[in-house]
Amino acid sequence: MLNNLKIGTKLAVGFGVALFTILLLNVISLTNLSSLDDGITDLAHDKFPKTVWANDIIDAINDNSRAIRNVFITDDPEVKETELKRLTWGKEWVDARVDSLYRTVKTDEGKKLIDKLQDIRKNEYFKARTEMLGYLKNGNKAAAAEMLFGNFRDAQRAYMDAAIAIIKYQNDLVQLTAGDAEESYHFAQTLTLILSVLALLFVIAAAYFITKSITKPINLVVTRINELESVGITN
Repeated sequence: MLNNLKIGTKLAVGFGVALFTILLLNVISLTNLSSLDDGITDLAHDKFPKTVWANDIIDAINDNSRAIRNVFITDDPEVKETELKRLTWGKEWVDARVDSLYRTVKTDEGKKLIDKLQDIRKNEYFKARTEMLGYLKNGNKAAAAEMLFGNFRDAQRAYMDAAIAIIKYQNDLVQLTAGDAEESYHFAQTLTLILSVLALLFVIAAAYFITKSITKPINLVVTRINELESVGITN
């Protein structure tokens, strides 16, 4: 087939083959880079922020504990009022984080963990805290202290465990996504290397056959001219 083409056409075919292999490698590389970028974006903008929000909830729980401790040990009404305001701020802080989790968590398991957190928070933690602070407000410090080391502590522990469960779940997803991204990288690296070698061999083979198809007729012509010249000299 190549023998029937003109030299210019053969050269064009050779350059076309080379450009096609370069284009193919670029397309494959860009596709793999896009896949890797999607994984990194998912980590940075979806899964990791969820672990931050859940950790913020734990920070709020700990801050509430310090505020409650201060309410117990101080007799200054202004200090008590300031510390109780921290509880209100903490509730608003956690509400925002829980809302963010509800908006972004897509899996059924993740939603169940958030539901569990909210159930413990509203029906155990808030209930025990309100009752304990009510005792304290009414001057029944002994009953408040009993709740502090009893029902309230249990509720707070359950609340914190629920937040930790969300963190663990999201961390597992982070590790899974990171593993997928690493596999995508190694796959892309291996595929690009294999295709590069195949493309190089293909270009070399194409160049060889195209060059041969060009030089063979030329060599025949040169040989024929030499033969004719030999005949002319002999005559």
